[in-house]
Amino acid sequence: MFDTYYQALVKYAYRFLILTDECEDLVQYVFVGLWEKENETSLKVFLYKTVRNKCYNVIKHNKVRDKYTESVVISFEDDSIIADDNKTLYPLPRSVVNQSNGIIKQNPGYN
Repeated sequence: MFDTYYQALVKYAYRFLILTDECEDLVQYVFVGLWEKENETSLKVFLYKTVRNKCYNVIKHNKVRDKYTESVVISFEDDSIIADDNKTLYPLPRSVVNQSNGIIKQNPGYN
């Protein structure tokens, strides 16, 4: 059964996702789920629906991750640069950066 559907399901997952490794891992998880769930009425329907749904979950997770990464980069850029009256940008002094890093390390909620 694995040999029959594996490649086709990986190709199907690739229609949703970009990384081949991610597609292969996802299909393997589907087969593990199938192994744990023995009484499926239509094997083919179960496999394709599960791969599709897991692809949607990965896409949703990647969007959240990308949005968070973007906000961190913007926050970092805002915190590490100051402008004078002439609109020239200067990096913050190292002492200010080190002080802010110490505050973050002291707060256990940021670990």
